[in-house]
Amino acid sequence: MTEAKNPDGVEFGLARFVGFIQPQRGLPVPETLRRLVHSVLDYRNGRLQDDATVLFLEWHGPRATPRSDSAVRRNLLPHTKGARSAPLPG
Repeated sequence: MTEAKNPDGVEFGLARFVGFIQPQRGLPVPETLRRLVHSVLDYRNGRLQDDATVLFLEWHGPRATPRSDSAVRRNLLPHTKGARSAPLPG
């Protein structure tokens, strides 16, 4: 979306994108996305000539109860009874 150019060849750009996004805080993600698409289309006089990609991430903050590193390792590493780790070469 930031690479979309207006009829004069000027890109929508990262600064314009950030300037657009900041006032949208608090809106639902689908509404923000709808407004962004309309903004870029307006910038392009209603037409896109290429594909457009948008990725939105909605973050709900950190976990309520942080997990210890050992708990994370227990869930990520395969469970092998009696396995030993070998030293890394070097």
